[in-house]
Amino acid sequence: MNVVILSGRLTSDVELKSTNSGKNYARFGIAVNRTFSKDEVDFINCMVWEKKAEFIAQYFKKGDGIEVTGELRVSSYETDNGEKRKNTEVLISNAEFPKGAKRAESTSSSESTTKSKVSSPAAAVEDDDFPF
Repeated sequence: MNVVILSGRLTSDVELKSTNSGKNYARFGIAVNRTFSKDEVDFINCMVWEKKAEFIAQYFKKGDGIEVTGELRVSSYETDNGEKRKNTEVLISNAEFPKGAKRAESTSSSESTTKSKVSSPAAAVEDDDFPF
């Protein structure tokens, strides 16, 4: 199983781009603190497609907290001078505002909650929903 869950801050503004065929995508970085050392940070490259890319580009900016789920992708390529290189990034399948995050926009809490999640309905289940 290939599942990556990250919680961090955007390292730059998200720029929405389009392929020649018109599909929207975005690439961006997330700074993630290491679990056992608050002084160490990993910078993770991410990629996202279509509606999720539009959502992230519209509602997130540099420095904002973000929680993402996706899968790790490793690709290989060769440079013009023949060097072999690898690229590692997370292909995003879900993005949300961190729990408890305050947004500067003037939207109602139910409206911002609806807009903040790009996931399956199963992800909306809270711990309080279970009787045990």
